[in-house]
Amino acid sequence: MRYYTSDGFNKVVDFEHNKYDVWFKDFDKRKGDFSFDIGQNEFNNNEMTIFVNSKVKNKNDELIGVVAVSLGIYRLQRIIANYEKQYDIQISITDDEGNMLIDNDIQNLKGVHHLDISSRSTRKSNQYFFQKVSSTQNVISRFNKELGMYIVIRSNHTIFTNQFKFLWLINAILFGIVALLLALAIFIVNRNHSKLVKYSFVDEMTKLFNRRCYEEDLFDLNNLPQLDPDLLYIMANVNGLKDVNDHKGHSAGDELIKGAALCLTVAFGHLGKVYRLGGHYFCAVLSAKEDTIEMLKASFDAIMNSWKGKLVHGVHLSVGMVSKHECPESATLKEIIELCDRRMYQAKEEYYKISP
Repeated sequence: MRYYTSDGFNKVVDFEHNKYDVWFKDFDKRKGDFSFDIGQNEFNNNEMTIFVNSKVKNKNDELIGVVAVSLGIYRLQRIIANYEKQYDIQISITDDEGNMLIDNDIQNLKGVHHLDISSRSTRKSNQYFFQKVSSTQNVISRFNKELGMYIVIRSNHTIFTNQFKFLWLINAILFGIVALLLALAIFIVNRNHSKLVKYSFVDEMTKLFNRRCYEEDLFDLNNLPQLDPDLLYIMANVNGLKDVNDHKGHSAGDELIKGAALCLTVAFGHLGKVYRLGGHYFCAVLSAKEDTIEMLKASFDAIMNSWKGKLVHGVHLSVGMVSKHECPESATLKEIIELCDRRMYQAKEEYYKISP
């Protein structure tokens, strides 16, 4: 999963190995498209930061990325502190269970304090709610459904009526700050949606199209009334990758994969799409006239044999090719793929007979 900020692509989310990405587990399960989270910003000296995260989806409504707008929590705390001092009040932001997310009292932030909101009529409502908690404390609160949080303002004044309109205004201002972050996230998504979708279809290492793109394109091909009569399907597998990784290191292995991707792109990229399906497996879906196929094979062999890297001195791929022209008219895409896969593994067996 890819993570974006207003500056563009930020990183790949890895919640299993990166402690900063554990929030994604809950975010992925949320029904809404937005979340309000507070955590450490790994790209800004681990500063405690408010994140408004927005889901990016493709045409099939699948999650393909996340866009974030953030604000340092201490900046918001300074804004809150100014209002608290001016009006002698306490301002908090809680989750939908009343647990403190933002508060100027450090004990509250450590989870010591919990606001009782279980009986509020505003639960899961965007309306403002005024409540007289005791003879000396009054509360204004509002819940945001999209972000799943309350903004709560408490006053210890016994006479609250004159201050009420000011507190209402403060609540609106604070809510506006969070709403602005949300609006910015939506703006970034709308402005860059096509770019973000494109990024989600590209393999980061090789810059080829990735498996997600391949599967969507395959779905579209299967739904065509008939296959392209010039369809040329290619599968390729890099030979010797494990040996290179074991003896020369993973940097050399990565160079080998990039070299294979470059050879495939130069030889076939002008005729269709070349994909990295994962690891050392590649695929190409092309449109090529029958009388050009032998020339394409010879061109690829020449390009592959001439490639040299800095850490590895050559690359070799076992390749399977199937042209629609050689198949029965009734041949399905699945049958073409299965034949191509068999040819690739036959080529791989032949290679290791010669180069064990």
